[in-house]
Amino acid sequence: MFRKKLIEEIEKYLSDEYIEETKPTLSLFLNYMKLSVDEDTFEDDYYDDSDFIRAKNNVEKYIDDSLEEITFANKLNQYMYEKNITTSIIYQRCLVDRKLISKITTRKEYHPSKSTVFALCIGLHLSLQEGEEFLSLAGYGFNRSSKYDLIIKFMLESEIYDLEVINEMMIYFDQPCFE
Repeated sequence: MFRKKLIEEIEKYLSDEYIEETKPTLSLFLNYMKLSVDEDTFEDDYYDDSDFIRAKNNVEKYIDDSLEEITFANKLNQYMYEKNITTSIIYQRCLVDRKLISKITTRKEYHPSKSTVFALCIGLHLSLQEGEEFLSLAGYGFNRSSKYDLIIKFMLESEIYDLEVINEMMIYFDQPCFE
């Protein structure tokens, strides 16, 4: 009974959220190219060069500070600490290998796949908001044109973290499973 109700809820969620992916057309491109900025809007004397340089430096410093503070690896370590979760618990919950977790947490240049980030969201029992932030730190987001993404989003939103149930739903909706 639970599975049937869950399937119905996911079907409704997909019908509400799923957007068929469209390919760009020549007419859309041409319309985009017609957009232009009115050059009279900008007056040469309006901005002082020193204001521009100061603003540019402030923005660069803000970006540098922001990038240093929060990285995907730092956030993963933070969630593991806050939720008192070890790599072995994550492996048990979502089958992400200990070596891969170690690689993510120790090598700054390592960039995990989107499916690995999804698996970690499940293993860490992240809320939807936490999951969205975590995905963005890895350079990803939920794609409304992907049923796979939307099913994961639904699971996080519904706080369903059981990998067996999630894989059943993936199979039912003909999407790749976590292995």
